[in-house]
Amino acid sequence: MLTVTDTSPLVPAVVIKDAWAFAERLAHEDVRNEIKLLNKIKTTLSERIAPEDDIIYPEIVVGGQVWFTQNGGKTHDNTDSMYRGVEFASDVKPHFRVHRRIVMAQIGKRLHTLNSVDEFITVVGDVMRCHNAIFQHCKILHRDISDNNVLVFRQADGVARGLLIDFDCALDTSLERLEAQRPEMTGTLPFMSINNLSDSSVTRTVLDDHESMLYLVCWLATLGIGDSERRESKDLEKLPIAEWRNGGQSAIVRAKRDHFGTDDSLLTNITKHFSSKKSSGDDKADDTDDNDTNGDDPDKAWLTDF
Repeated sequence: MLTVTDTSPLVPAVVIKDAWAFAERLAHEDVRNEIKLLNKIKTTLSERIAPEDDIIYPEIVVGGQVWFTQNGGKTHDNTDSMYRGVEFASDVKPHFRVHRRIVMAQIGKRLHTLNSVDEFITVVGDVMRCHNAIFQHCKILHRDISDNNVLVFRQADGVARGLLIDFDCALDTSLERLEAQRPEMTGTLPFMSINNLSDSSVTRTVLDDHESMLYLVCWLATLGIGDSERRESKDLEKLPIAEWRNGGQSAIVRAKRDHFGTDDSLLTNITKHFSSKKSSGDDKADDTDDNDTNGDDPDKAWLTDF
């Protein structure tokens, strides 16, 4: 019997993801089956990544499609079974989704639980190493780098490490049948690459995910690292970076091209507003010289690390 008390709390060992994922009706055509992708990652990296490489990657324990009994038979839980008998107009018919549950071994926390910029740099480095290993050895492209999909995984000694999760938008690029398909527009608006946002026919590559990570670094640096230094999300609306999540795709593309067009534009619109102190609402960086983005503030010296 497991005894749980205030002094001996129950420590979760796994996390369960319950999701209604986009899918193909024919299982063998479902190239975005997260369970298959995670099993490939676990099998491949466990064989090819040595312990001394110290790469943290998502480890699936078990997963499968949810089903229920109906009229004495077994029925898979999906939108077809949910809407059976319902007629939709052709222009409003819902996408096919399946109900899946996945048990994962690591438990991560949101990025706002970071205690310092040093921890943030470690998390970003871990996630990039994991991302590169997964693509190099498994040929799987994540395609949704965002603040929700990068977590903080704390080791037993309290050291913060980076954990990349949510592969429900990922693709196994080694599948030949993908070559004839037009690239999908996937991701989270503030962090999507310009190529992705433009919904172009150009194939998505590792560089698109690297571009997304750059946007994530800028976003978190502006929002603030740790609860004690964190701006309120509403305060971002006063800053140029808010244009990355407001308006349509074309407007976001124009904003990102403008912000990263020149060194001066990047400094004026983005890095000038990086936060090392919690904002009270007024952006104190506006009172500084435009040509002095970091000034003599030692708390902002970390900007050069990126």
